[in-house]
Amino acid sequence: MGENCRDCLLVDSLEKRVKLLESSCIEINGKVGELEKAIAVSDERFKQVFEKLDEIILILRNKDEESKQEKNRLPNYVWSVLTAVTAGVVMVVVNLIMRA
Repeated sequence: MGENCRDCLLVDSLEKRVKLLESSCIEINGKVGELEKAIAVSDERFKQVFEKLDEIILILRNKDEESKQEKNRLPNYVWSVLTAVTAGVVMVVVNLIMRA
């Protein structure tokens, strides 16, 4: 087989193409590796973001429950007025008992 035979030329051409494909595959594998690393990092960031959102939701739910409890309670000034009125009534009753 000489260097100019048709089969030799085809084999040489195929060898060049295979080498090109191999180098392309190596480049693609490198890019895929980089993308996998980037995806792993972004997945971890998404997990962190959703964990923080869950914490915020819990805090907001606790605040909502606290505000509902505060709405059901009487305000401090009402308790102060009730205490003063009760003390006044007790003093009047004690005063009436002492006079009798």
